[in-house]
Amino acid sequence: MYILNVKDYLSCGRTRTAGYFFAGYHSVNPLSDEEMDLLHVLVASRFCQSLVFGAYRSKYLDPGNEYILETARNGWKNLEAFWKLPKEELLKMWLEISDKTKTYGPN
Repeated sequence: MYILNVKDYLSCGRTRTAGYFFAGYHSVNPLSDEEMDLLHVLVASRFCQSLVFGAYRSKYLDPGNEYILETARNGWKNLEAFWKLPKEELLKMWLEISDKTKTYGPN
């Protein structure tokens, strides 16, 4: 989730960069079809949970702590961009990355 909110240092897009994280995880712990079907909404939900908790914590628990709001600076617009990406397009991208990276592992 957090990789979707970092600066785009690699100039290949945050969602694409997150695909490499997915590829590594999926190579060790393959996701079922049911899990793949839920992946888009689960990632977005976790992203939203983090942003809401940060806002709550900043307002009620630690109002002067600027670090808490660091994720929120671009988080809401990045969450919106992620959510607008169609699930099928996301899965296609991440599975293609996963397939390509299989050739780089130990054989």
